[in-house]
Amino acid sequence: MGERNANIGPRYAVRLSDLQPYHLLTARCPFCGHKRRMRLRQLKAGRHPAAKLQEVEGRLRCMRCGSRGEVQVLVTVAEPEPE
Repeated sequence: MGERNANIGPRYAVRLSDLQPYHLLTARCPFCGHKRRMRLRQLKAGRHPAAKLQEVEGRLRCMRCGSRGEVQVLVTVAEPEPE
C-alpha cells in the first residue's frame, strides 16, 4: 500500500478535529531517529478536538530515548491499492 503526504494545511494550524481516520500518523524523534505509528484515537485521547497538533507534539515523549517536546507527528494518507 502506498502513502502520500496529506494536504491538511500548515503544521501550526492543524487541529485534532482536522485529522480523519484515513490519516496515517507516524511519530518521529529527531534525536534518535525512532519512528512509531500512532492511532488517531491515541493522539486524541483526553485532548480537546480544538487542540492544535503542534501543541500535542510538544507533549509527546520518545519511547526510545525519552526526549520530550521535539517529537514530530507526520501525517500521510494511505493510497488505495490498485485493482
